[in-house]
Amino acid sequence: MMTTHRLKILPEYLAPKMAGKKMFEIRNDDRNFRVGDEAIYTVYDNGITYEHVFVICYVTNYMQTSGYVVFGERFVETREVF
Repeated sequence: MMTTHRLKILPEYLAPKMAGKKMFEIRNDDRNFRVGDEAIYTVYDNGITYEHVFVICYVTNYMQTSGYVVFGERFVETREVF
């Protein structure tokens, strides 16, 4: 079953992700991230709230600090939140 994870991200960390230069996240694995889950990043930019939707396509904890995970993701869409 797919889980939707709502995450916050600062614009300076979102920019390389949207440009295709940063195709991974390193996060505390307190949410049990899994392949097929949706990651929705909320960013506040110039008074407007956007959600950027990604699907997690790879997960590993290899060489990570205990409790952390690395996941790869694929961009799906951007939505303006009203």
